[in-house]
Amino acid sequence: MEHLPGAPPIEELFPATCHFRVIGENRHALFMRLEQALAALGFGDVLEVGQVSSGGRYRSFGASIHVDNRAQMRRIDGALREVRGVRMVL
Repeated sequence: MEHLPGAPPIEELFPATCHFRVIGENRHALFMRLEQALAALGFGDVLEVGQVSSGGRYRSFGASIHVDNRAQMRRIDGALREVRGVRMVL
């Protein structure tokens, strides 16, 4: 992540609430796999179901999670990206 001129060091931004948006297959199984991945990191019952794509193939999911540091944020991001059926994590 590139540091913006004049911005505080990234470590000073934590703790913070991070908002993760996941886009993947429009299947209930994906929701369950995402919940399992988050639960394995100690975050239960944080996943919300979002919009379905116009063609119905994809769905978004969101989670707002309090993180203590950048390393924890990256662990969550990595775990979400590893879930089968995920196409994108924002």
